[in-house]
Amino acid sequence: MKKIIYLWTEEFGWMPFDFDSEEIKKELAERRIYIGDNAEIGDDAKIGYNAKIGYNAKIGDNAKIGSGAEIKEKDIIEKSIFITGTKHTVCFWGRNIISIGCHRCELDYWLKNFKRIGKIEGYSDAEIEEYHQYILICEQLQKSIDESKL
Repeated sequence: MKKIIYLWTEEFGWMPFDFDSEEIKKELAERRIYIGDNAEIGDDAKIGYNAKIGYNAKIGDNAKIGSGAEIKEKDIIEKSIFITGTKHTVCFWGRNIISIGCHRCELDYWLKNFKRIGKIEGYSDAEIEEYHQYILICEQLQKSIDESKL
């Protein structure tokens, strides 16, 4: 099966390149893109612009890494939460950051601003309280992660 990689070109936009060709090696080198020995990226995986993947990191099939995301060398996500709330999803990876819908903020910011953000996003008072409870759950999990590192 032929492996294809898509790279952005100024002239034509996204262009397919044969992954095993000499042409792609030249294109990758010009862009300072290096793919290490034994590196594997699963089927349908997507890696966003400016994403960085460290040594020994593994990405499974259908995984998606958003723009600006960073996975450091031998990075491990110890505990995480994904909640489907009434209006938006809540994502927490134990890094003191919570994503709710399109908002990605530090835990302390959410604790201070959840009502204001909820009102801006059109949440009812009950929905604001629902998401406040999710934020408090993330806070407790972050505390347990921090304590385990002592």
